Amino acid sequence: MKYATGKILSAIFLLLFCASVSTAHAQTPQQALARYISDLQKSPNDYALRERIIKHVQTMKPAPAVPEEARRYLVRGKAAFKGTREVKDFNEAAEEFKKALLYAPWLAEGYYNLGIIQDKAGLYADAMQNLKFYLMAAPNAPDTEKVKDLIYEIEYRQEKASKESNPAAIAAKKQNEYEDWLRKIDGRRYICRQHAGVIDVMGKAFVLGGWVQNEGYRAVARFEITGRVSSYLPPPPQPRPISWVNQVEGTYTISDDGERITQHLRYADGDVRDYIFIWQR
Repeated sequence: MKYATGKILSAIFLLLFCASVSTAHAQTPQQALARYISDLQKSPNDYALRERIIKHVQTMKPAPAVPEEARRYLVRGKAAFKGTREVKDFNEAAEEFKKALLYAPWLAEGYYNLGIIQDKAGLYADAMQNLKFYLMAAPNAPDTEKVKDLIYEIEYRQEKASKESNPAAIAAKKQNEYEDWLRKIDGRRYICRQHAGVIDVMGKAFVLGGWVQNEGYRAVARFEITGRVSSYLPPPPQPRPISWVNQVEGTYTISDDGERITQHLRYADGDVRDYIFIWQR
């Protein structure tokens, strides 16, 4: 009987000991949150962990207080956002909100502001992800439908940007810009006061000419415009050649505003000269 009683007492003691050890090792919700935050600060791009933290905080009663450092960076982010003008400004503001969200990863306002800024900076994937975190962190927000619509808009912008960045789209854009530029200068006449030369733009060609003594104006060469910088090589001998045409190579650069053409000539004897042709309005 004593032996049986001893076994029972030993079993009870063991159970009590295990319970006390388990209690000692059990974490409170606040302790679990602190561990989660510590892990997130080591791996800021662990989105699964962020989601776990948001859901964990929503089970905490009362809700955890927002750390002062999180409030500090949130205010700094808003201040930076007010002065944004360029992409780098948006990125600087975004960094402040990212810091706030490392101290309080459940902060809905931080995710919303970060998503808005990243959208403006063209970081569409990040923007959508952070706006989704906002909806997760604020499930009863009054602007839920509005934010969902914004996510769809960003999705469209992302797809459009992806299409425009592929090689075929880039080549088509450059070709359209080139053709617009050609239409802009088509029909213009540029005159050089240094040697009484003339350049007429006709469609996709430069027509070179000048005033020849006793003969007036004569076109002497025509070549295709290949871009804002076009090259000219001497043609084969003509029945009545003008000597310099057969002895010179030239490069012609038209200014972006279409106001002037710079003629860079290299002669057979090695001489190099530059001439400016001005558009005669």
